[in-house]
Amino acid sequence: MPALFTPAGVIQPAKSGSKRWSWPAPEIFWRGENAAEIISKIPIPVELGSLEAAAAQFNGPSGLALDDYLLSPLGLSRAETWLCDLVPHSCMNSEQSAAIEQKYSALARQFGLPPASVPSVPARLADAHRQEEILAELNASQAEVLILLDDQPIKWFLSTFDSRWKLLSDFGDTPQSYGQLHPVSIAGRRLRVLPVVHPR
Repeated sequence: MPALFTPAGVIQPAKSGSKRWSWPAPEIFWRGENAAEIISKIPIPVELGSLEAAAAQFNGPSGLALDDYLLSPLGLSRAETWLCDLVPHSCMNSEQSAAIEQKYSALARQFGLPPASVPSVPARLADAHRQEEILAELNASQAEVLILLDDQPIKWFLSTFDSRWKLLSDFGDTPQSYGQLHPVSIAGRRLRVLPVVHPR
């Protein structure tokens, strides 16, 4: 069975009959379903008007790209996958943080709204404790193949167990070398990794 590891996380097809993952909120590789309904449940002071869901291209494009450009060509569906993020919660980058400060923080103070609570992207995407958590999920998934999306999962997870690779390009950058399976040992367990670019 293949497994997929993203900059945000690991996606791993589970063996038939294994326990399925119940999706937490927020959903990893969300497809944008029910965005308007979710937004409609957020209470705001009447003086501020109303909230509207962002355009479709901003809600769920990574999830759609994952399904259409990676899982489907591999003959996989979400029902056959296990998702696990390197960072197991939402984060905001510096541009998002600046936008929140510029557009939201003053209104939050003025109208008594809660401050933004999404943490910044950590300097270390997966410390030793998080790597152990990912190992536990990898074992629970029973995946035999780990699909690595871009550099971050290689840098922050795989290279801890196999120092031959630090970046996606270390696996080769030719049509003959790209998208090939590579045998690895992770914490004493023999797996194969399939390193590919992120679908979005």
